[in-house]
Amino acid sequence: MNIYIEILLVLLAFFFVVFLIGQVKKNNGLVDIAWGLGFVIVGVYSFFVSEFQSERAAVVTILVALWGLRLAYYLFRRNWSKDEDYRYVNMRKRWGTTKSKYVKMFLNVYLLQLILLFIIAQPIITVNKSSEMGLGWLDYIGIAVWIIGYIFEVVGDSQLKAFISKPENKGRLM
Repeated sequence: MNIYIEILLVLLAFFFVVFLIGQVKKNNGLVDIAWGLGFVIVGVYSFFVSEFQSERAAVVTILVALWGLRLAYYLFRRNWSKDEDYRYVNMRKRWGTTKSKYVKMFLNVYLLQLILLFIIAQPIITVNKSSEMGLGWLDYIGIAVWIIGYIFEVVGDSQLKAFISKPENKGRLM
């Protein structure tokens, strides 16, 4: 089977499970947690099914996994026990109480994120399928950019957490 179809099927199964969890918890905002994990799934899956498990592919997969797991963990801690985000609450209200609201929610939220994730993850799959083995100077520049971006994300999340934790900031934008 084609690797792209395999990855789409794996992601479909993953997002369907996340959808079921969201319905049980009545919180479709949990799909945000799945975003980072979806990239981890694409990276790890495409790495291990590739016939070329190169140093370059290993570095990309590790960096994607670090980013995706950090994001998923951060969003899990922040959102797991919270009420559903107002955007998803409004969608539920718009779609009413019919059983078709579940189909609409899956298609408009979960499947849309799956498709966007798959498109954005194409470079990961391309690198993991590539027969290019070693790291070149562009790879080292990419690793440096990744490190800087990762630091910015960690610091930004820390600043947001500190801002939100102050009662005088309730309802304000940072």
